[in-house]
Amino acid sequence: MAMPFWNQKSCLDLAVESSNKEFLMEFLAQQACRNTVGDIWNGRMKDTLKENRFGYSGINKIKCFLDKMQSPKRKFAVNVISYLVFLCLFAYVLLFDLTNTVSTKEFVLVTWVLTILVEEIRQMHKIYHMPGFEKASSCVQRIRKLKNYFSEGWNWIDMFTIVMFLLGFGLRFKQSRDTFDWPRVVLAVDFVAFVFRLVHIFSVEKTLGPKLIIIQRMVKDLLYFLVIMAVFVLAYAIASHSILYPGAPVTWETARQIIRKPYFHLYGELFLDETEESTDCTNDASLWTNGTTPRCPSEAGKIVVPIMMGVYLLFSNILLLNLLIAMFSYTFTTIHEQSDKIWCFQRYFIIKDYALRPVLCPPLNVLWHIYQLYRIRQHRKLSLVTYDAFRKYHADKRSVFY
Repeated sequence: MAMPFWNQKSCLDLAVESSNKEFLMEFLAQQACRNTVGDIWNGRMKDTLKENRFGYSGINKIKCFLDKMQSPKRKFAVNVISYLVFLCLFAYVLLFDLTNTVSTKEFVLVTWVLTILVEEIRQMHKIYHMPGFEKASSCVQRIRKLKNYFSEGWNWIDMFTIVMFLLGFGLRFKQSRDTFDWPRVVLAVDFVAFVFRLVHIFSVEKTLGPKLIIIQRMVKDLLYFLVIMAVFVLAYAIASHSILYPGAPVTWETARQIIRKPYFHLYGELFLDETEESTDCTNDASLWTNGTTPRCPSEAGKIVVPIMMGVYLLFSNILLLNLLIAMFSYTFTTIHEQSDKIWCFQRYFIIKDYALRPVLCPPLNVLWHIYQLYRIRQHRKLSLVTYDAFRKYHADKRSVFY
């Protein structure tokens, strides 16, 4: 319930503005907050108020039904269904309809993506409240809104998917049959990002929601681990390649070969046939330079590199990978102990997001925005008419007085 002496804010709003994540998790995990958020999610708050004030007549039943259609739960379900239809259409175009000519289905996808962009712009402008910046200039407020918008990782993915799709669609008009199929590659990568965005809907579910937080924390652990692993990989890669193939040319193929073997060593692929038992090879520079026959390893490399490989695998596969597993186990145990509070925390923000969304989902949300603009225009006309009548009334009063 909004409190007038707190600028029409509720207890939940004040708790969120505290910016204390631990306190907010504890607060949202309380049973009263769970019940309130659950009622908002199912659209029961308005039903209870109307039933208490006006009874439950036939007209109020219709109004309650319309309010339920605007509940976050219904909006969430409709948005998920719409998004699945979009992914199915995108997959069909990517698999069967991505020919040399741009089809009608691609223009439908472009229109759909643009309506998704409209929804992202609306979120950027509306959904992120900025406590303490109500009296700031419009420029400062816009910058603050952008910072708040991009502070959420999912919004980065949303903008990435939109930009990648528009880039891939734009490349469709520059495509030549003799060049690399860049539009298909860009759209395929973009499809992966769109499908990955679907993971966000699992945050509402009590069992799967905390698992997403666990995966997110594990990805951070993996990034720190990759920094350490890169030191060992680069050291072994450069040393072993310099011994196996001395005097290698400075090309992109050489750079790929330097990293290829040490990286796949981590997964158990040792390439021993290329190092110790290579027979189909040559030492003729003119043959292995143009890619006709692979180059033979040096005699010193056949002896030294297997020893270096054993030491490298000892540290990378046994020491570092087990360290990574231990980090994952610690992260899982830590998050799992607070899974219930984490679920309440992330469910609140999803419900708040869908409570503020339009009734119509993309691609029909543009119609809702047009309707809202029409209402604003009518309201301004009514305000101007009221103001003119008010001014005329006072002018008449002054003329009579004088």
